[in-house]
Amino acid sequence: MARTPTSAYPSRISPLEMLTGVQPQFFDIVVFGSACTAYHDPCKKAWKPRAVVGMIIGKDDETKGYKVYLSHDRIVIATQHGQNVETLNAPGNLQL
Repeated sequence: MARTPTSAYPSRISPLEMLTGVQPQFFDIVVFGSACTAYHDPCKKAWKPRAVVGMIIGKDDETKGYKVYLSHDRIVIATQHGQNVETLNAPGNLQL
């Protein structure tokens, strides 16, 4: 469903707002491909790094977390423990 306003609606509201009557929130939309650090289980070894750098692919609805692509391991993980995640608005970036 489109969340941005279009000229098809007379008051320039989004289609989602036209259907529900509620203005859509953009604070939970993450920037695709932005770098982040995610917790990756190091098999409980003491000297292995616990956070790895990856790229945000999107939000995971099942775990209420993020889908992160780890280029070093070439896998996609779903994690709730993402840091330095970039969102579409500046106040949202300060809260994360």
